[in-house]
Amino acid sequence: MSQLTITVKRFDRLKEFPEIAGPAFNDTMTVGVERWIGDAQVNSPVDRGFFRSSLDGQVDQISPLQIVGRVFASAQHAPIIEGVDEQGNETQFGRRPGGYTMLRDKGRVLKVIAVGTKFPPVGAVRAWVQRVLGVSGEKQIARVAFAVSLKIVREGIRPRRPLGTALRSNAAFLQRIFDDAANRIARQLEGAR
Repeated sequence: MSQLTITVKRFDRLKEFPEIAGPAFNDTMTVGVERWIGDAQVNSPVDRGFFRSSLDGQVDQISPLQIVGRVFASAQHAPIIEGVDEQGNETQFGRRPGGYTMLRDKGRVLKVIAVGTKFPPVGAVRAWVQRVLGVSGEKQIARVAFAVSLKIVREGIRPRRPLGTALRSNAAFLQRIFDDAANRIARQLEGAR
């Protein structure tokens, strides 16, 4: 969270500050949030576009001088792509790795049990194998999807972090637009438009 400190030189205009600054900073926050969303969309994996299209922003004016901007993704798999836990803290993996055990009978695999992680959704992996890898035929799709699933279980999925990357790459821009807004407000309060 960033904070802005303003030194008051003309107390006769001080009461106007909230009504001038609030809308100016709200508009500036909206510009910042829109830029953040745009850059996060560019950095997002495409596949079917669910994650990219789920990105949204919100600007809340808590009080005349407290404005909060948020950018978030509502897609179910957003935490895996961004690599965050339930509290929003960055993690090393989007989907953490683990291991697996195969239950066999006479050389045939009866069941595979993931250890320390979960198997990815079978239907999603099968659809991805068909769509992205171009595999056809039910048996071949099943084999490749199984192999891809085992690799995900064994190695995990590294996060892409499109939201975090977009925020970090826009830090200087965000600082500049808020500095510009503060300067405009100061000039307006000093009587120069």
